Amino acid sequence: MSYPCTAFEVLISSPSDVTTDTLATIRHAIARWNAQMGKATSTVVIPVAWGEDAVAEFGGRPQGLINDQLTDRADACLAIFRDKLGSPTGEAVSGTWEEIERLDAAGKPVGILRDASARPAATGTSDVEELLRLNKHMEEHTYSRALVLPFTDKAELQDHISQFLTRFTSQAERTAEHERTTLPAETDPALGVWPRIESSEYIETDSKGRTKTRRRHELVLSNQTGRPVHG
Repeated sequence: MSYPCTAFEVLISSPSDVTTDTLATIRHAIARWNAQMGKATSTVVIPVAWGEDAVAEFGGRPQGLINDQLTDRADACLAIFRDKLGSPTGEAVSGTWEEIERLDAAGKPVGILRDASARPAATGTSDVEELLRLNKHMEEHTYSRALVLPFTDKAELQDHISQFLTRFTSQAERTAEHERTTLPAETDPALGVWPRIESSEYIETDSKGRTKTRRRHELVLSNQTGRPVHG
């Protein structure tokens, strides 16, 4: 059965080493949240990610095009890190970090998770360097600004996703309710102006001297605001 709802787009942001299994788990967790909470909250969450939703385009910086297509229209962001920070974009240390900074600057919620599941240690020179780069960036630029939560398995990841979505949609609903109750009073110049129809009778004499009773109707606007109102 259909129901009215508000749709929110959540950007799934991650460097290339985050596994397809992890990304699939995130989408599954969002779908499960929609099934369990969507109707009760009149909300649906739509996951978007550059790997699935970006469109081929020429004529701009690659990350800039992704920003135009996906990042700037997203309502929130879930960023996932594993062992890599990602490739520099020309404006940020990585695409994922540029998306985090961009959405945070726009006042939109950002949740950062890190894959702490058991796996073989990095051994190649480039892999070790990238892991050290990620750890350094987290220490110097992330942990002082964010609560980064680790996950070790699918169940823990799904739990983090569910909690993030519940908190994000609740905050969004409170903001929307505040706007519904305060914005009209501040922006509608006609609020408090009430229309009414007033009728009165008058006598009309025709060319032969005969009189007729006529009724006149007037629209009256009554200002109840206590201040001048301009139409």
